[in-house]
Amino acid sequence: MSNVQQLLPFEPSTATIAVVGATGNQGLSVIKSLAPLGYHIRALTRSPTSPSTLSLFSNHPNVTPTSFDYSDLSSVEAAFEGADVVYGLTLADTPHMLGLKEESGMISELEQGRRLVDVAKRMGVKMFFWSGAHDAGPPKYRSLATFAEKELVDDYLGQSGIPHVVFRLGSFCENAVTFRLLSPTPEKEGELTLAWPHANLHEAVYPMLWVEQDVGRLVALALEQPAKFTRYGKPISLAGGYYSAMDLAALVSEATGKKVNVNGAPKFAGSDYDVMYETFGDAATPYFEGSTFEESTAFLKAG
Repeated sequence: MSNVQQLLPFEPSTATIAVVGATGNQGLSVIKSLAPLGYHIRALTRSPTSPSTLSLFSNHPNVTPTSFDYSDLSSVEAAFEGADVVYGLTLADTPHMLGLKEESGMISELEQGRRLVDVAKRMGVKMFFWSGAHDAGPPKYRSLATFAEKELVDDYLGQSGIPHVVFRLGSFCENAVTFRLLSPTPEKEGELTLAWPHANLHEAVYPMLWVEQDVGRLVALALEQPAKFTRYGKPISLAGGYYSAMDLAALVSEATGKKVNVNGAPKFAGSDYDVMYETFGDAATPYFEGSTFEESTAFLKAG
C-alpha cells in the first residue's frame, strides 16, 4: 500500500508509457489522448514497421512503434524495460473470437495477462492499467474463456503489488463497423441496416462504450491523479449507458441523417459470440450487474 500512497502524478516530458495493442481500438484511444500531452509512448505491435502502423503515428514524433509478441518473452521484456506505465490487454485465443484460429499458436489470455504482469513487476513498472472483464455467464450462461481468463488476471494483478487500475469495458460501439453490423441497405439508397446478433431487439440492453472517445481520456486523467485511481481498490466499469439495438439505430440515424433499419442477424453457429451477445444483452441480469457507471462518470467529470 505504501507504493500506492507515494505514487505521484506522472510528468509527461519524462514518463514512458508502453501501450499494448497499439493499433487496436483501445490502444489508439490511449495513444491519441496521451501523445498530444507529450508523453513518450511505445506503441507495441507485432508489425511496427508496416506502412499502416507507421502512418497511424506519423504525426506524433513522441510515439515509437515497437515490436511486441505475447508468445515471445524476450519481446515483452524489451517492450517493458524502462517503461513507467503499461496499458495492458490480451487477445482472444479461441477460434470464434476475433477470427483467430487454434493453429495460430496464440497463448491463452490467462498466460498473456500473467506474462504482462510478471514482466511489468520485474521491470519496475510504476503503474499498470489493465483491460479486464467480468465473467457474467454462470449460472445462466456458459462461461466464456475470454471473460473468465481476464477476470483471473484481475486477481493476479491485484496480488502482484504493482499499483494498478482495472477497467471493465462495455461493448464497443466501434464493433458495429469492425464486424460489419452496420452497412448500406441493399437497393435502398441512403438507408443503412443494423444487423444485430440477438433476437430481442427492444428489451435486451447492452452497456455501450465509445472506446476512441472515452478510454484514453480516463487513462490521461488517471496519470494526473494516480494515487486516487490506484487507491480505488476495485474495477472501474466503463460505458456510456445501456442501449438496445433500437436505441443504437436511433442514435446512428440522428448522427447520419439516414434511416436505419434493424434486423436480427443470424446467430454465429453456436460460437462464443452468441453467448457474448446473450450475456451482454440480458435485460434480467445485465452485464456489470446493472452498474450505472457512477465511478467512471465521476472521475471524468472531476477531470
